[in-house]
Amino acid sequence: PTKASEQSDIPRELSSGLRIKELLSASDQKVIPQPIRSLMSARFFSLMSDFISTINTQHRGRKTNQFYKGDKSQAVYHALSEVCGICSLLESSGAKAFHSMCHENNDDEEENPMGASERFLRQVQNFADETLVRECNGSNHTDKSQSSLATGCASLMMSLSLQLYTCVKSEHSDKEEEDNTEEDYEAIHEYISDLAEIVTEFKD
Repeated sequence: PTKASEQSDIPRELSSGLRIKELLSASDQKVIPQPIRSLMSARFFSLMSDFISTINTQHRGRKTNQFYKGDKSQAVYHALSEVCGICSLLESSGAKAFHSMCHENNDDEEENPMGASERFLRQVQNFADETLVRECNGSNHTDKSQSSLATGCASLMMSLSLQLYTCVKSEHSDKEEEDNTEEDYEAIHEYISDLAEIVTEFKD
């Protein structure tokens, strides 16, 4: 196969990342400069916020919207799942998130905050998916309440996990700024753990 045909088989999300990697290599750089990362990060979160707001607005007075099936909580859940899935695809394909680099030398996964948060999120997402399947197969109030809680908590957990991608690291950061950033990350991991505990207690 030709190079063009090989590239056409690559998912769009990965092809964009590979293009960035090629541009960095051409300019003899290893990472995107911090000011550019900040602009890209701000733009991403702005677009994400606008998209979620659009989903919420389209559900006013109607049961479905043009983007995702289901009620508002389910639509938001599916949207965030898609975004987090793209992030996971990029990282599993070799991309490195700055927030995970400080833990990459930690051999004990149980003590790794990122590993624990990802595990908690997967558990709640699995439960949310199970409740959505049960809701599709039946229409009783218990199935509906379970899916609403599960998708709501999973959406909040995904929103928190996406905050870990906020571009705050600078080559000129002072110690106080780095300490504040680390405290913010620790708080996010704690919130994710607490939400997972709530869903587990509800499930049991």
